[in-house]
Amino acid sequence: MKITETLSVKITDIFIDNHVFPSRQRAAYIYCFDFCFDLFLYNLSLLILGIFFHHGWLALVYVFTMSPLKMLAGGMHASSRSICDIISYLTFCIGIIVTIYLPVPAIQTFPSFWVLLIAIIILAPVDTKSHRLTQKKKRRLKCLTAIYSIILLSLYLIFFNFFRFDSIQIMFFCVIVIWINQLLGRISKGGSQ
Repeated sequence: MKITETLSVKITDIFIDNHVFPSRQRAAYIYCFDFCFDLFLYNLSLLILGIFFHHGWLALVYVFTMSPLKMLAGGMHASSRSICDIISYLTFCIGIIVTIYLPVPAIQTFPSFWVLLIAIIILAPVDTKSHRLTQKKKRRLKCLTAIYSIILLSLYLIFFNFFRFDSIQIMFFCVIVIWINQLLGRISKGGSQ
């Protein structure tokens, strides 16, 4: 977003002017600040949308499932930031709509949820043509993906125990989307094996 980019430039320049950051790494700091601000505002906007449409809990479960697992597992990237924004918001809206209007019995999703998490761990991480990962970084991301998948599986079981079937379905939707995104990343020219 333009706002986060402008804010990132201003904050980085303040730190450089005060000799906190070296000026030769200006672009890297701008990117890091922009990424953090953009991620924060995107997730906050999803929560606000969820609350506005009276589905704040589903939005929270979506953000908690999708954001960390997507960042760890990797996948295909959109060709531009605006296309990424459109796809991300559409995915969120489709996930909420599917969860509300097309409920699937939770007991039927469990085997698929488990298998998809294993598939995500196996495929993780999917890097891109512009950002290749070292073997050490790949092993670390795969390990973190496995740990986070165990956390999600535990949450799935907790939600099942407390009859939060809507939460289970939005988690299932997120896992399907992440797995498809990984496959597309692997199939595309940019994804490595």
